[in-house]
Amino acid sequence: MPSKYTPELKARAIELVLHAQGDPDTARGAVSRIADELNISRETLRIWVRTHKESGMAAPTESVDLEAENRRLRKELAESQRANEILKKASAFFAADARATHTSSRRLHRRQPCSLRGLAPIIRVLSDTPARIAVSTYYAVKSRPASARSVRDDEVAAALHCIYADNYSCYGARKLWAEINREGTFGHVARCTVERIMGREGLRGIRRRVKKPATRSADADECPDDLVDRDFDVEFPNMLWVADITYIPTRAGWVCVAFVLDAATREIVGWQVTNHLRASLARDALDMALSARLRAGQDVSGLIHHSDRGVQYRSVAYGKSLADSKVVASVGSKGDSYDNVMAEALNSVFKAELIDRRTWPALTDVIVETSKWVGWYNTRRLHSAVGYVPPVQAHRQLLDKQAVAA
Repeated sequence: MPSKYTPELKARAIELVLHAQGDPDTARGAVSRIADELNISRETLRIWVRTHKESGMAAPTESVDLEAENRRLRKELAESQRANEILKKASAFFAADARATHTSSRRLHRRQPCSLRGLAPIIRVLSDTPARIAVSTYYAVKSRPASARSVRDDEVAAALHCIYADNYSCYGARKLWAEINREGTFGHVARCTVERIMGREGLRGIRRRVKKPATRSADADECPDDLVDRDFDVEFPNMLWVADITYIPTRAGWVCVAFVLDAATREIVGWQVTNHLRASLARDALDMALSARLRAGQDVSGLIHHSDRGVQYRSVAYGKSLADSKVVASVGSKGDSYDNVMAEALNSVFKAELIDRRTWPALTDVIVETSKWVGWYNTRRLHSAVGYVPPVQAHRQLLDKQAVAA
């Protein structure tokens, strides 16, 4: 006669009872509860369990063992993933030859996300690599005072941040290096030190984009000759000015900006911002430049004024302003931006350092910020072409040199 209960049911019932009895929360009444769940006589289940325990047979715990194995494998996988993340992070702090520095091991521990925090796992993982960092090494470094170089680097970094923020956040390594040495707070700071700290602190200079805006050119027979011929090198101020117009999109429409630049000092001597392209735009910038030189008592007679062939520069009123001040007009060839490359470069700097970094609501906003930028450009911005000094300082130095030469 076949058994009332199959071996599989008997094994499962015994397994469930033993599992329940192993947990204090479920041990009480385990036999009765499981017998009722499986529709087995309670006394029969008690006999099965007692016989199983007395015989010393291993519990049929295949499913329990499988669950435990899964937990073990999941734990190992999590540890492996954690170790991989630690090693990836460590690669940013250690050299290619895997030689660890004490400071880098401390930074590695400090910069870990919360999921990777904990000294023990980091040290355990790194101890299996050529770095071989001991726990005692970590604590020794942690308690050690910062080195003189580290302290100086932090001080230089703070100064670089201030210089960077005070100069429209546009300086690259060359100008940050020049400015921090001009200040002289730290003595001489090597350029490689500035570059290294910039990389560490995430400081980057502005990159200019080159774009040539188009203007309507005057006819060739209306234009003066090109007296510059792409040679913008002059010895003293008020010998050569270059002029150009650039365009700025705003939410209220296009805005036009005219600049007049002294080629010797790179000083912006005149500027104007309007929402039109009439001849008065360029003439207002020129009048500002001429008036400033007149107030300073500086002679501009014989000065060469160079521009492109835009009709604003060829207007009768503009020509009269030049003639009244005994300034000689010069224009480049048609459609060739290289003939007025110095003015084009100023437009590029203006857009990279100010215009392209935000959206402009209307004309007034551009006027206000351009005024601030020109003031900073002339009095504080370092220019490589004049020895990494501001244009106004270069202007004074060249005037003194001119007076001595005379």
